[in-house]
Amino acid sequence: MHTASFLLFASGVLAAPLSNAVPHINWLDCHDAVPAVLPLEFPTANVSALPSTLHCGQIEVPMDYSRPISAENNITVGLAMYRPENPKGLLFYCPGGTDAGAVIPWQIALDLNGKFLPNFTGLLEYDIMVMDIRGTWSSNPLNVSLDLVSPLLGYYPASNSHSEYEAFLAATTTMWQSWANLSTPAQILNYLGTREVVQDYDAIRTALGYEKIHFLGVSYGSYRAAQYAATFPERVGHFVLDAVVPHGLSIEEQVKDDIIAVNRGLDRADAFCQNNNTCYWHHAGRGSVQAAWSTLLARAANGTLAACDTPVNCTSFIPVWALQATLAGLLAGQPDFPQLLELLAVTYLGNGTALASSSPLTLDQVWSLPIICQDRPIPDKSFAGFQKMAKIAKSVDRYNIYQSMWLSFQLIGSVWPYAVPVEKPTFLNETLLLVTADFDNSQPTEKTTFLWETGQTPHSGLVVRHGEDHVSFNLPTQASTNITKQFLLTGALPLEEDSTFVTVYGPGQRRRPVADPYCVPTGFQAGDVDSL
Repeated sequence: MHTASFLLFASGVLAAPLSNAVPHINWLDCHDAVPAVLPLEFPTANVSALPSTLHCGQIEVPMDYSRPISAENNITVGLAMYRPENPKGLLFYCPGGTDAGAVIPWQIALDLNGKFLPNFTGLLEYDIMVMDIRGTWSSNPLNVSLDLVSPLLGYYPASNSHSEYEAFLAATTTMWQSWANLSTPAQILNYLGTREVVQDYDAIRTALGYEKIHFLGVSYGSYRAAQYAATFPERVGHFVLDAVVPHGLSIEEQVKDDIIAVNRGLDRADAFCQNNNTCYWHHAGRGSVQAAWSTLLARAANGTLAACDTPVNCTSFIPVWALQATLAGLLAGQPDFPQLLELLAVTYLGNGTALASSSPLTLDQVWSLPIICQDRPIPDKSFAGFQKMAKIAKSVDRYNIYQSMWLSFQLIGSVWPYAVPVEKPTFLNETLLLVTADFDNSQPTEKTTFLWETGQTPHSGLVVRHGEDHVSFNLPTQASTNITKQFLLTGALPLEEDSTFVTVYGPGQRRRPVADPYCVPTGFQAGDVDSL
């Protein structure tokens, strides 16, 4: 039930539009608004005695901003804030595509820190607001039958089989109908785009009474921050785009960048192996991990890669596409090279159970599908268009990993049932800070270079962290994180720098080529996770 609709019906003014209403935050008792992910991610967190700096709320906004808010045209957006006594300004943080946003102020207020978690120390003089993006978590979450989604993830039809392609699109059409049938209010799927999300952000700004905001947008949050800056330039304070998702980059280039990055990630796994004597291939020399991967692919191709603890009498085998999807998943986000190399070694030695196992799919893992489809039009929805993308992917796929988020969106977006606005580059005259990592396998660093070198942010600075991991701000001890914080505090661009783990460029400078994967140190200082 939508609270606003219920109240309007109860008061007898159900048809009255609220076009002149000033946005208003309904503040809640945080004890009644504990984020669903908090006890899962922080099981020891004490939520019985909450600090006065933690604030939780909801705001009613139009589902469709082209029409006045009313009983029939509204959704509820959930948010949380860290609020000091005398804030010096307002900082918005967007942690990515469909990540649980409202949990972040809880982490700040309860001092829940970690080696690979965002840490806002040094920024606590700001009001810090994080909302759950519409369609997720506490903001009118979408719904779908997950059984219809699972078969479409990681698998691509053969590029020479029109019948496989048509079958895939038919299954995708059925999936989209499930989203439409199970999500409310009706037509919500048509209003999930960044054009609506930035309006949600500005409604919250208005409700809080600030003229300007600062914004830290990471991953897909960088796309939203850039669009906010383009839509409301007069509201822009200090904006940081970390792990940039750019406007205006063609799907062809997105696919190519994805494939280049995931292959480079396997090189980094090999570099880690050469630097760590616990790796099974440590003494085999450079390129041994890639060679082992090729062996596993060959076994999968000929149907002998057993999905059992021993190949003897095994009747279940890992297909090529599942092997590729698993490796790409292990290299994404914050790659754990010791775990990845251990899994590859165990499988290489005949026990494929580890790579064959998978956790059940959950809704929060697939909310991004309709949200991104509503942002990014597919120029060529034909079979020939898919064939072109597959050819581009394979042309740069050195190790036959063949996994790209944008190749997936080329397919599933081809039958998206709603009109999508034309995407254009965002030309921003404001002073921004762009941050990227050489070996980010989730948002390839080439995408930041595109934004930097196409003149879209002519007055901005660029920070290149030399290491892995998706989102540099999630690494509290890194030099790049300190640079980000200083910019958010002062708005002054950092001085140019070139050191082992970070290079800083001033406006107009040309970025040097991505570092050699074998020439950058591995380990914790490079952002490497080690769970073993």
